[in-house]
Amino acid sequence: MSMAVCHTPPPVIPGDAGPSSLVQADHIPWLGQTILITKIKHPFKGRQAVVKNVLCNQDTISGLRIVAQLSHWDPTVPFQTIVLDYDDVVEAVYA
Repeated sequence: MSMAVCHTPPPVIPGDAGPSSLVQADHIPWLGQTILITKIKHPFKGRQAVVKNVLCNQDTISGLRIVAQLSHWDPTVPFQTIVLDYDDVVEAVYA
């Protein structure tokens, strides 16, 4: 059973370069995290995916986009990756 948990953008530390500092660091906080796609009318809404990369300095409200690999198996497009807006996903939590 999975539950959706809303997420908040990472805190901005004074003197920090902001979201672009994720690129400079060796650690991407959401890498490998299972997410649920929640964007209304998205063809994969409700599907699970795994975060493969985080793209910083994007022209979105949050400034972030996520490269995610879909978890469902499609033999015509195995291991399909898509780019999603950070605000269109939630973290999947298993209870």
